[in-house]
Amino acid sequence: MKLFVTGVEGYIGCLLAPFLTARGHEVVGFDTGYYRDGWLFSDRTLVPDFPRTINGDIREIHPEHLRGVDAIVHMAELSNDPLGENDPELTFQINHQASVRLAELAKAAGVKRFVYTSSCSVYGVADGAEPMTEPSPVSPQTAYAKCKTLVERDVSAMASPEFSPTFLRNATAYGASPRMRFDISEQPVRRRCDHPKDRNDQRRHAVAAAGARAGHLRGDCLCTRSAAGSRPRRSIQRGP
Repeated sequence: MKLFVTGVEGYIGCLLAPFLTARGHEVVGFDTGYYRDGWLFSDRTLVPDFPRTINGDIREIHPEHLRGVDAIVHMAELSNDPLGENDPELTFQINHQASVRLAELAKAAGVKRFVYTSSCSVYGVADGAEPMTEPSPVSPQTAYAKCKTLVERDVSAMASPEFSPTFLRNATAYGASPRMRFDISEQPVRRRCDHPKDRNDQRRHAVAAAGARAGHLRGDCLCTRSAAGSRPRRSIQRGP
């Protein structure tokens, strides 16, 4: 498959791209390149090579960028709550409007699968001890979370037999990555394992692997059916 991966130079994207390439896919990356200098370490077992990458703004993606693409994994957005609150209007332009536009371009170009990295932040502050599930109500509290909710709403409405959106409501990934983001504010993390580094690596790789599986050739895995009243499935990865 030919895959178009946005945010390919990011914290998760730098792991996802070689993960997909190693499985025989042709990967074309798209990224602003703003954080290219944040390369923390080199590990050929994690990043044996890197795909051809187009540097640009996701608000300016053109139809020719998607020519021949079979599936898109979309991760390129303003990537956390504090950053999103600096300029909520700009956050909505990039995270909501540009993401929906990309999905529209993808559908028009004949792209079959659109995998969107959403967030468990769409739930807001949960009450009680019960885990949140797909039918749980959303209550986004920040511009970042509101945009995730709006993208899910608008892109799910595009589902058809020819266009299958999938949303991954990921929990927070943490730990060292070859492409670190030291600008992201630190948050206290409770670790419940004897070997935190091993678990951090597993969490980070799990997010990358989920994106890869969602765009896999096997269309029955997370495929959207577009019969009347149907909605795309949402794969939720819960935090600790």
